[in-house]
Amino acid sequence: MYNFNWNYNPDDYNANTSGILAEGDYRVCISSAMPTVAKTGTHGLEITLDVNGHSNNLKHYIWFNPNDVQRTNQKLGQFFNSFDIGPNEQNSCAPWCDKKGAVHVVHSEYKGRTIAKVAYCIERDKQDKLPEWQEDELVDEAKPSVVEPSMTSHAWRENVRF
Repeated sequence: MYNFNWNYNPDDYNANTSGILAEGDYRVCISSAMPTVAKTGTHGLEITLDVNGHSNNLKHYIWFNPNDVQRTNQKLGQFFNSFDIGPNEQNSCAPWCDKKGAVHVVHSEYKGRTIAKVAYCIERDKQDKLPEWQEDELVDEAKPSVVEPSMTSHAWRENVRF
């Protein structure tokens, strides 16, 4: 059996807290970005954003619509502008990690619950009113960590029960 390194404190759990971000504008940082394919077969990008001053993160999807190229390019342009992604960085997701930008968040119903989602990326020249990005104040030793089994070794499979 695989054991994880975490000291759970049930006092930190509150069933009455939704934990979703309020609607509004937020400074964000790209923590990951990758090409994706929807169940419908539509290609696009899945971008994970850390939210300034919050433990939440957001998923932002940009779908490539071959029937509306102009709209797809508008959304890509807003994203590139917001995160200061230059022409030489636009065809690969790798250089996007740790880039900072801003988004407008709205609430939406999804499978019977309210979720926070990115409505649009805020253009770079309209981000001045937002607070500057604050680095995480926790020192590395205080950050929670999970030690994952090595993916190069097959031995971990023997310890995980499905």
